[in-house]
Amino acid sequence: MKLLKAIGRWVGAYGMRSALFSFAFMVGFVITFGSPDIIKQSFDESGVYQIPLSDIASSSLDKNPNQDSSGLTIKSPEVKESLENVFPEDKKQQIVEEIIDGTYEWLAGKAPAPAFNIDLKTEKSEFITQITDKGFDRVNSLRECSLEELQSMQELDPFSIPCKPPYDLSADKQTYLEELNKSDFLGDLSLSGDQLVEEARRNDSSNMIDSLPTLFQLFMLLPLILAGLILIFGAMLIYLHDTKKIGVQKIGKTLVYSAVSVLIVTIGSYFILGEVQAGFTKDPDNQLGAGFESIINSLRTSLLVPPFILALVYLLASVSIAYFTKWKHARQNKPKIEQADDSTVPGNSVQNMTDEEKRAMIAKLSASSNSEKNDSN
Repeated sequence: MKLLKAIGRWVGAYGMRSALFSFAFMVGFVITFGSPDIIKQSFDESGVYQIPLSDIASSSLDKNPNQDSSGLTIKSPEVKESLENVFPEDKKQQIVEEIIDGTYEWLAGKAPAPAFNIDLKTEKSEFITQITDKGFDRVNSLRECSLEELQSMQELDPFSIPCKPPYDLSADKQTYLEELNKSDFLGDLSLSGDQLVEEARRNDSSNMIDSLPTLFQLFMLLPLILAGLILIFGAMLIYLHDTKKIGVQKIGKTLVYSAVSVLIVTIGSYFILGEVQAGFTKDPDNQLGAGFESIINSLRTSLLVPPFILALVYLLASVSIAYFTKWKHARQNKPKIEQADDSTVPGNSVQNMTDEEKRAMIAKLSASSNSEKNDSN
């Protein structure tokens, strides 16, 4: 029986320590990733929506074989201006938040796939129209071509032509616009949650993608499960020790161990994530990197502050347990002065005693006090 109790106390102590440690970090995880609000707020406060799309893109438009004759790149002033006209800050924010919200609906089990459908065909057509207008505005501002230049001109590219042909360019402008719309210019600007899931299933034979909603929902329940385990392990420690006071004191020590572990991991993680964050801003001109640095910093704070606070709560609880258990023990062991029993005194009241009876009672109390002092020494 003693062996079983010892095993139970060991399981209770280490089980409670592990549960307290895991509980602290799972609370931070659920607060940060349990809903889309903090993620959307991190993106909003990072300033990424204010970055021009031309600075976000990593390649030029003329890398597409169907665009070789355009003479355009993503850094062309005409492209920059048109992109910002078609995709203002609020439009970029709307697209990102639609993807985030749709993904969370899927993870919460409310949809069979991420519930978003981004279709930018209208924006693409508007962008091409603006590019075409700017290109032919450029041509109209040029000098007229000479006969030799007209004879050597193979095609009319409004962004590379050095002069203006001496005739009406309306038909050429319409032809240029239609060719861009028919080509793979900018690619297919559409994205849906169904497409992403199907693509993931094709690339992953284990269909891990289908398990993500179940895993996410389980993670959301873990803080409640861990809280229940903490109560169970705490009860084991109290009832398996020889006295309840010893069990409570053991809980206090367990809280200290857990708090120290949580603080060490929290502080270490803070600096490690800080190094990851700094990697995005090695180039001071990289606005996108600075934006992602801000996002990581915001998520890092949201993720690590709750376990840090809970570690302090653990320490406060352990100090309180140590104080009250020792204080109560000291009170219980405090020497008490033996009081005279008035029932044995004639007259049943001190006021009714004679002088001799009062002197006898004082002598009795003094002798009792001296005896207790000698015993304590």
